[in-house]
Amino acid sequence: LELENDDFKRAAILDTLGLYGWQSGQYQEALEHFHEAYVIFGELQDSTWLGKVSNNIAVVNYGLGNRNEALHYYQLGLKIRRGIKDSLGISTVLNNIGMIYQDWGLYDDAFTWHDEALQIALDVQDAKAIAYCYSNMGNCYEKKQEYHTALDYYKHGFKLYANEEHNRYSYSFFLANIGSVYSKMGIRDSALKYYHQSLFHAKKINNTNRIAIAEHNLGKNLFAIKELDSASMY
Repeated sequence: LELENDDFKRAAILDTLGLYGWQSGQYQEALEHFHEAYVIFGELQDSTWLGKVSNNIAVVNYGLGNRNEALHYYQLGLKIRRGIKDSLGISTVLNNIGMIYQDWGLYDDAFTWHDEALQIALDVQDAKAIAYCYSNMGNCYEKKQEYHTALDYYKHGFKLYANEEHNRYSYSFFLANIGSVYSKMGIRDSALKYYHQSLFHAKKINNTNRIAIAEHNLGKNLFAIKELDSASMY
């Protein structure tokens, strides 16, 4: 038991080192730590941690552009999470698999994965998971240039965040998605309205990434309608 406990601690530390490597941009080092942790958790037959680490390996590979390798580990993780009946974990992995199919331009296949994820999220009534599914489904339709349907999904997801004070990142995210669709439809006034709202919430939490996205798109849309002075502010 003591040896097993030591192995568990070592594997957990390796997983933490992998996360640190990923966050600091040391991707190959992160993969080495995750793979080592995966082997140890496999020997310990710890399904919960195997599911977590397989997902981490998939995420790093996805970030590196290794879609096939990412899909392989997402599918391993999916099998594990189904085995332990981790509903939210299953929904998350299904969404992640759907994103890979989106990247391959297989939007109908991607939608099938996202829809399965949505049904699980609805079953457990998890608002955050449901909103994540709606976002991905909207993304499929946006890429297919079916903009009205994309807007429906984005707005469904947005409505799930009733308390803006505690969900400003998600507010900013969904508002920017809605702005993106209006921009592609050439409805500039609506695009500007939603990008301004996205920027407002991003500034409230000082999220530099969301601020940059909103400001870039505000500038682009203002330039499109020849508001050059205003555009130069962004």
